Amino acid sequence: MQASRLVVAILLAGISAISQAAITTYTDRPTWLAATGGVPTVLTFEDYALSSWSTGSAGPKALYNSQGIDFLPFPSGAYPLVQEGSGANTTSGTHWLGNFPSTGFNETNNAIQFSFLGPIRSFGLYDVGSDDGYKVRAYDASNNLIGTGDVQEISGQPRFWGFIASGNIARVSITPVTGNGHIGLDNLQYAVPEPSTWAVMVAGLGLIAGGAARARKRG
Repeated sequence: MQASRLVVAILLAGISAISQAAITTYTDRPTWLAATGGVPTVLTFEDYALSSWSTGSAGPKALYNSQGIDFLPFPSGAYPLVQEGSGANTTSGTHWLGNFPSTGFNETNNAIQFSFLGPIRSFGLYDVGSDDGYKVRAYDASNNLIGTGDVQEISGQPRFWGFIASGNIARVSITPVTGNGHIGLDNLQYAVPEPSTWAVMVAGLGLIAGGAARARKRG
């Protein structure tokens, strides 16, 4: 009886920790994929002309809406633009997304924000900026902060950063906090993790609770 109560308490503590957890950060994509448990949608930014953004049906805004994501404008009303680079500035192809509304690298320190058209719990990106650090914030549908993560770039090479939250993510904000205020992103990706771990924990809790109840009846 005491052992059953102890196991129930441990499971309840584990479930509580999951519900209260902030974002978990990953720096290895295979590990992030395994934890995600799903096939992510990947935006490579190769699908449209450089330095163009339109709210019309032919623009990248509509294109990304069709893939389940909506990029939000800067306070000025302009959108982040796709830039061209190679080597350390890209992960695949030649295009990447920057936090400036023109090709002149002006008006930096803008936050790149995007919302998801459906609930997700996992997203990742490649940082292709130059010696810049970012703060990543994830919010739920009621605009409550779920958790934060930090991106610290290794100069001269793209680096993967993955994030998984215990609750549904509706919006993400990425803000430069160190360096020259630039943000460079490539291969933005997102998925809904399979809740298999939580399901196993809940099922185990139910079995143990049921066994404890039967033991009390016999007593």
